[in-house]
Amino acid sequence: MADDVITTLTSAQFRHEDRLQKALHQDPFHVQRGDRGTFVQQIQDALVLLEVIPADFLPTAESGPGFYGDKTVEAVLKFKGPPRNILGPGQVRPDGIVGKKTMAQLEREMRKWEAAHPRPGPVPTGDPVFQDIVVRMLGFDPRDAKAGQESTDGAPAINVPDVEALRKMIDTPAYLKGHKPVVIINFNGGGGRANPGSDPTTKATDKVVAELEAALKAGADMGMIVVYGYSIGGRNALTVTRAIAGRKLADGTALKAGYVGLIDAAFDNPADPELRGSAGATGGDSIYQSASNKLRDDPDFAGLEHHAWIQGTTDTDLAKSGSYERQLAEFLRSGRSVKALKMRAGFALFDTLHAAAVRDGHGRVQQKIVKMLTE
Repeated sequence: MADDVITTLTSAQFRHEDRLQKALHQDPFHVQRGDRGTFVQQIQDALVLLEVIPADFLPTAESGPGFYGDKTVEAVLKFKGPPRNILGPGQVRPDGIVGKKTMAQLEREMRKWEAAHPRPGPVPTGDPVFQDIVVRMLGFDPRDAKAGQESTDGAPAINVPDVEALRKMIDTPAYLKGHKPVVIINFNGGGGRANPGSDPTTKATDKVVAELEAALKAGADMGMIVVYGYSIGGRNALTVTRAIAGRKLADGTALKAGYVGLIDAAFDNPADPELRGSAGATGGDSIYQSASNKLRDDPDFAGLEHHAWIQGTTDTDLAKSGSYERQLAEFLRSGRSVKALKMRAGFALFDTLHAAAVRDGHGRVQQKIVKMLTE
């Protein structure tokens, strides 16, 4: 095993992961079974690139969210075993933990791998210049002919600022000292029963890959990918983050969204297959209004959209923190028994709650994203 001293992680694979920099020097930051995050994903990806394990070795439950499970332990044991024989004090056989010695050896081998697989285009010099990408998946207006298509102005959008307003919030002088101007990709929502055949997932994912390839060719380092959307666009945001996690750049770099925000995401029904599994991002929020979902228990309101918590995200039910529940309770107690009137009033209430949830949820998610990218 190479005996050169590794004092800091400088490989493109590891250098931007603060947790791994700490793991190189401090025992409390060892990476082990049960850990979850991008730092786990970077170790898993390195083991694939170094051909310790095949690309399909890790199950989706571990490779998708970057989870240190049983198969990741098995992969680490394989790396630490012969011929490397990475052992701690008093050990006679390797353990399944990525500690200081293991992190150093991973770094040595990744430096050699990257030297043999250079990225195309100019080699970055000086401090890293990161390229962040924000993907916005907007709601769908059936009167709009651009369902599922890329949009430049954000229309139609409920309570959503235009692209330039968001860009100004991110591209501050302090941000631009270490980043290229943020790339904002804007798509109108699509798919579902309302507009089948217009799901923008593939187009949006292809756009993300193209933007990153162009940035890397220009000498940038990959920054953070964040995705957010509302209404049917919330469902699209979920499919896009999962699709991104399945893509690689030309140099073999595996992609993963760092954050996904699902704002009152609209699903056709509670059995929608997209509700199963993780959200496909390292972190995220599922912000929705559940008050009008209760109307689905009344046969007069069959067919209302389903707004749901998504596995793998932080759950925020806006109905618990606003006036939505009171509005719904007042409506149901109003004694309107004529079915046609009840239906009409019910859908009007649903639309009111939906618009309020989009407004409140969008404010929370956008504020979080701006803070995440600029601090």
